[in-house]
This record gives sequence, structure tokens and C-alpha cells, in this order.
Amino acid sequence: VNVGLAWDSENEWLWSTSAVIDDPIRSFNRRGDRQVAFDNPGIDIKGLAYWADDPDGYNLYAYYDAPEGGLGVSKMNTENGEFVDVGVLNPEGGGTAAGATITNRYFPMNDVFISVAATDEGGRVDIWQLAASQSWMSFGPDQGIIQPEDSQIINFSFNSAGALDGLYSGEFVVEHNAAGGEEVIPVRMQVVEEAIHTTKRINLTSSWNLVSMNLQPDNENVGFLVSDLANAQELVMVKDQHGKFYLPSRRGFTNMDNWSAETGYWILMNSPQPLALTGTTIRSDQPIQLESGWQIVAYYPRLAMIPEEAFASVADNLTLAKDGNGRFYSPEWDFNSLEMCRNGKGYIVHMTQADELVWFGGGEMAPVGGSLLNPGAQLEFYPAVASTSSDMSLLAILPENACGELGVWVGDQLVGSGIIKEGRCGIAVRGDDHFTGEIDGAAHGDDLIITWWDNNHNVSEIEVSPIQGEMTYHTNAFTVVDIAETTAPKDFAILNAYPNPFNNRTTVTYHLSNRSRVEMTVFDLSGREGMRLTDEILDAGNHSVEFSADNMTSGVYFIKLQSSANIQTIKTLLLR
Repeated sequence: VNVGLAWDSENEWLWSTSAVIDDPIRSFNRRGDRQVAFDNPGIDIKGLAYWADDPDGYNLYAYYDAPEGGLGVSKMNTENGEFVDVGVLNPEGGGTAAGATITNRYFPMNDVFISVAATDEGGRVDIWQLAASQSWMSFGPDQGIIQPEDSQIINFSFNSAGALDGLYSGEFVVEHNAAGGEEVIPVRMQVVEEAIHTTKRINLTSSWNLVSMNLQPDNENVGFLVSDLANAQELVMVKDQHGKFYLPSRRGFTNMDNWSAETGYWILMNSPQPLALTGTTIRSDQPIQLESGWQIVAYYPRLAMIPEEAFASVADNLTLAKDGNGRFYSPEWDFNSLEMCRNGKGYIVHMTQADELVWFGGGEMAPVGGSLLNPGAQLEFYPAVASTSSDMSLLAILPENACGELGVWVGDQLVGSGIIKEGRCGIAVRGDDHFTGEIDGAAHGDDLIITWWDNNHNVSEIEVSPIQGEMTYHTNAFTVVDIAETTAPKDFAILNAYPNPFNNRTTVTYHLSNRSRVEMTVFDLSGREGMRLTDEILDAGNHSVEFSADNMTSGVYFIKLQSSANIQTIKTLLLR
């Protein structure tokens, strides 16, 4: 039984220890492969914690019941397994060691050791400061030679990003070989929420970005604000929540109103670039008036918050909130794939009636709730479908023991995918982006089909019962469906692709139980069809077809076998 787990952010290893003192302390990579193991020095460890910034390089902390009483803390050098004692904690109320972690998320300007102690009353959490952060101040150059009669300018920098309101103080110590030996320069930084005039930046990605800024620009003209991006020919388009747009490639055409800090904007880029705006900041608790229906809202707080806390002021009237990638939060269904609300992002919300949004608490210490469903997990089978600036939200309710992934299709086009977690799966179903000139999503009124991959096969005839909404595409719609677990027909199957991985050619063998018309197609990670291997009526039995990839680049390709009633897909890897 593992009694201690800690994530090593530098090596991306998971450290673990068991309840048996003689067992070693081990580390594993993301694939579960053991990396290193060190002997336990005889400590009955009850918790592990990792601190990347330990000044001595002893990054792994062990928490245990000290033999002499109290709660002991030791730390281990993760390169050689050497242990040193840190000390004994004697919190008021005593207790026995039960678990520990180290984080800088509880209080942004401090690293803290959080320990859990079991007591007669049930348990207690204690928070201990490890070190005050020095990241808010820096200077340079940090060394050099100054000749007699010469001078040296030293640049001091202060950064309040992530800092709470308050006064921060510190000292710069300059050591030298002149008289006195050193100079101490006291510094202070006052962080306030009052409006200030400043320049803020957002890093834009290549593709669609849904952005906002807690700042009202001095010049509110949208064309002026993005002129640097337009002149560099990196900006494709800007549009607002009403569909009004600015198109620099068409002689700077625009029908947009002035930039408003209360809302968010869609920006389509050719390549990653920063957007800089200069103006007056807005307090994080400044109210935003919301109307009934859909709208895009700006996110004012500087720190991130979970949606349950962020939208607390309008929770009674909020139907759905989603980000630019289609991840969504539904209070009614207690579902959250949105993860966190973050500064610089815009959020699409639907209200049942008008209300006043006040971003709750400023986000300083928002805990992560239990409704956050596996946000860091990665799709294994279905490719992720890129954002197109329009989508609908689909929530699938499955058996609690269900696992794998769901894919949403319009014909042969994959328009959405998601990971099943704890019997639920949230999917952003992408709408077609008319600006690209290609079909890259669903059109209004398209029928949607769901397939299920459970790590072994796809399921085509899964039972889908709409609980809310319809299984047709409508931008910004919200559909909830119930899916009963079924199994793929054993008499319809792709038996194998051999070889796989393959260099240029592979042979796909499949089985049909009845005479039927079948199609076999190859598509890439984007969901686009590459070639059709079979499209004919075949008798029951085993069949094979050769997949020749002469004109294709290395990468992952999916081979889909489809009849009128069944679908199955396998993954292949082409290596040149």
C-alpha cells in the first residue's frame, strides 16, 4: 500500500513509498516505468512532498511520526538518496502524521509545507512557511568590475504578477572589495487593486483565441489596437459576440464597435504573437451586467479560479459557461471540464435571466473541487479536434465503470472527442469554420453520431437517449445524453494490420458475418480522409486489403471499417 506520493516536476517522476519500512523509495515515469530506488533509512513515512527550490538540493521531503515525539520532517537528495533531518514540528493539538504536500498555490508569494495530522477529533491541516518568494524582484548585472572614477548602472525590476494586495519588502545586498565590503539597498513594492495606467500583454496562439483584458484601452478603436499584428500580416480576423468583425486583408474593413473591457473577443492568428494594450486597469470585483441568453464576458481577476467559485454570484441563473476551446461548466449537472478561469481569457456564458456578475473573491485561494474531471488527461485514440470559434456542448452520462473515449461524427467527419471519467464525458462538438474554406466541423442541423472506444474497439450501435437537447448540431446548444454500455459485435471486426508499425505497406485483415456493403477508409489525426481502401459489397468471411502509403508522411493514421450497422477503427503508425 502506497502511503506517500509526490510529483517530481523537474524529472516528471512520481515518487512513492509504502507502509513497509524496509521497502525502498521509488520513482516512476508517466508510463509507469521504474526510474530509481533508494533505501528507506528506517523512517515510518506517512507522506511525501517535493520542493523543486530546496536550497540544498534535497528536494524530496518525508513526513513521519518522530520517535521522540512530534511530527518529523526529513529530506532526501534525489540524485543519491542521502537523507538529512529538517526538524520536528510540534503543532498545537498534536496528532500523528497522515500526509503532506508542498505548494506555492495556497499563497502566491510563498512556498508552504502543508501537513495533515490525525487526531482524536478526526484530523487537522497545518500550514508551514518554507520560504518567501524572491521572484517579484530582480536586478542586473549581478557581478562585474568598476574602475576608479567609473560608474555602473544597475537595473532593478519588480514584478507583481500573481501577488496579492499588500506591501512586499526585501533587500538587495551588493558585496564589493572597497571600504565597507557591502551595500544594503532596501526595496519595497506596494501592490494595490486601485486603477493604474499600464500596458498589458496577452500571448496569442496560431488559430482562434478567445481573449479579454482587465484594462480599458486609451484608444478603443479595434483596428488601432491590433494594427501592429495586422501590419505584420499575422492577424487574420477579429470578431465580437454579435458577429461584427474586422478584416485587415479586405482594406481594413470593420463594422465593429469600440473595444469594451466587459466582453471578450475572438482573434484569429496566422502564428503565435503577443497582443499589447495600454490603458487603465479594472478592479477584479467590478460588476459586469449580464443579459438573458448568450454573451461573452471578460475575466477581471489576476489569479486563476475554479468555475464553481468564479461564477458563484450568478450560479442560480447560469446555464453554461465555456472557454474558447469548448471546455464547459454546467452548475445544473455539476460538471466541469473547464478546469480554471484565467486572466487574459474570455468566457461564453448563457443566462436564464439578467444578473450581475462579480468575480468571486479575486481567486486568491480557490481550492480545486471534486467536480473537476481529469483535465490533464490526454486522448489516446481519437484525435483532438481543433477549435473553430463555434461549437456546441455535449455531456454524455455513462455507467460509472465506463472507460475509454467518445467520438462524435457527422458522416465520416470527426467533429468532437472526449475522455470518459467517472461515468461522464464532456465534448465540444466543433462547428464548421466558414473562414477556412474547408469543411472542418458540423453545419447547422447536421445529425450527430457517437462512437465509443473502450481501449479495445469502437462501438457504433450504442444506445443514446437524449435527456436534454437533441443529437443535431446547433451552435451553442447544450445536449445531455444517456449512454448504455454495449459491446462491439464479435462477428464484425478488423482482425489486425500487419505489420504495425509499418514502413510503406501494411495488410489489413477483417471479418464479416454477413454479406454486406463495406467501406474502409484511412484518415489522419485531424480527422481528414486520406484514401479509401474498400467500397464494395462482400460476402461473409475473412477479407484482406493492402494499405499502401507511398505518398504519405510519417505519423499516426486511423483505418475505419464501416457497414450499414457497424463501425470499427484501429490505429496504425507509419514510420519512414
